[in-house]
Amino acid sequence: MIYFEDRDLFSENQFGFIPCKGTDLAIEKHTQSILNSVDSQKYTLSLYLDFKKAFDVLDIDILFHKFRKYGIGDVAFEFLKSFCKGRKQAVKINGILSDILELKFGTAQGGVLGPIMFLIYINDLLQLDLYSSIYAYADDTALVCAAYNRESLLNKINLDLAKVSQWLIDNKLLINTSKTKCILFFDQYVSNASRQNMFKLNCHSHQCIYKCECFNIEIVESVKYLGLYIDQHLNWRIYIEHLSKKLRKINYSLYHMRNFIHGEHLKKLYILWFESTLRYGIIHYGGTYPTILKPVIMCQRFAIRTIFRLRYMDSVSHLFAENCLLTVTQLHIYSVVMYVFKNIAQFTFKQVSRVTRSANTPSLIVPS
Repeated sequence: MIYFEDRDLFSENQFGFIPCKGTDLAIEKHTQSILNSVDSQKYTLSLYLDFKKAFDVLDIDILFHKFRKYGIGDVAFEFLKSFCKGRKQAVKINGILSDILELKFGTAQGGVLGPIMFLIYINDLLQLDLYSSIYAYADDTALVCAAYNRESLLNKINLDLAKVSQWLIDNKLLINTSKTKCILFFDQYVSNASRQNMFKLNCHSHQCIYKCECFNIEIVESVKYLGLYIDQHLNWRIYIEHLSKKLRKINYSLYHMRNFIHGEHLKKLYILWFESTLRYGIIHYGGTYPTILKPVIMCQRFAIRTIFRLRYMDSVSHLFAENCLLTVTQLHIYSVVMYVFKNIAQFTFKQVSRVTRSANTPSLIVPS
């Protein structure tokens, strides 16, 4: 990892298993790319690739070739070779042991080295010369393509898919077509059926020499990407609906546990269970319209009434400050501040055009 990081060998758009990166940064870069294209009055399309059993089907010999390509040799290469080759496994069910067979494909899972080897394996996919921007969190890969008209967009994404398909064939990986989805953003004047007929996209898993029987990629209104539901209007309504259902289940449990658990322990359980669920992805969905966010706010108020044993109509506003708890809005602000602080290197400073008294204070360019 130190060797790859010092020489910047990993793509800057790979966010999985790399220090100082994570899902929040991956989602922020991905959604910001979409918003930048939409703000430029472009038709924007996002494609979400789903690799079929990605870690299990890596070709070991191709992986060795990539080790050599990135400058790993001598003792280090021999060590990695012995780590990958000659692994054996058996399956035991109800006390009956299967035959022991050698693993000829895939990386060893459950350790530190397996994910790193997978990152090395797909690294050149993220460095293909594409019209699209490509982002990945390990094997969760998304492409964002934009153009000023639908015909140009269709042409660009088909050219990119041809390159991605060829890379998959060369590297002996498969795409799960039923789980690979596509979204067209803010294209409100065309029905979903018309979009499907217009954008017949294919990601080929083999050389279609005589007749192509590959399935078309489905165009949908929303996709679950890194735990968040990204919808075609980017207003997070669909994700908040799913989050509200999850929070209501937690509230149900808290309500029935309040008769068995002391108030202070119930408060800790709220922070560890309810609030941690609320925090995930809040820097993205927390800035949406108050009307869309309202179900989450109501769930939080219900949880506070439960742990402090209040009636349905009792006010809870004063309890947040008194008990050092943050409201949904405050959690959003706090999370954004901490995110910018943690990822300060990802942001640029505003250029001062003229010297004023306030110009001495550095100001970051932070996406809205």
